[in-house]
Amino acid sequence: MIDPAAARRYAEAFVGVLEKSHRLEGGLEEMKIVAKAYEGSRDLQRFLGSPEIGEGEKRDLLTRTFSGAVGPETMSLIELVLKWDRVDHLPAVSEEAVKVSEERQGLLRGVVTTAHPISSAETQRLAQAVGERLGKRVVLERQVDRKLIGGIRIAAGTILLDGSVQGVLQKIQRQMMEAKVT
Repeated sequence: MIDPAAARRYAEAFVGVLEKSHRLEGGLEEMKIVAKAYEGSRDLQRFLGSPEIGEGEKRDLLTRTFSGAVGPETMSLIELVLKWDRVDHLPAVSEEAVKVSEERQGLLRGVVTTAHPISSAETQRLAQAVGERLGKRVVLERQVDRKLIGGIRIAAGTILLDGSVQGVLQKIQRQMMEAKVT
């Protein structure tokens, strides 16, 4: 079972090491390759997850598989998760490492949901406005949800800005339910 907190800790340490060695982009790409290889091979997952196979054999296989394709920082991370029996965390660590890197760069990813498709230019303007409000660089992905009727909903990190007709109607309904009648 994947422990999200552990994946986050490995990712933070990995990004820190990559930043110190000035290999952030390369290391993140390497981790994506490693994670994809792990996710794509049931045989590799079974081999690395088998309690009957020793850590040395597992390390040898991983070294032969990845040593020429990844840098020393990525190889060290692979060996570390192997040592602590968390190889199954590699995909989650890869995803978290990208998030940690983006957070450290002041980048926040989010989703703008609209009832009808919007242009790239409109998405950019919304991202810029939200970014100015939050003091971060924001990148928004577009999503269409016909149930919104109209307006927009933006979710970025832990922030939800709901200017949809559906959201406004729900807010009015809550206010009416909470109103005291005298």
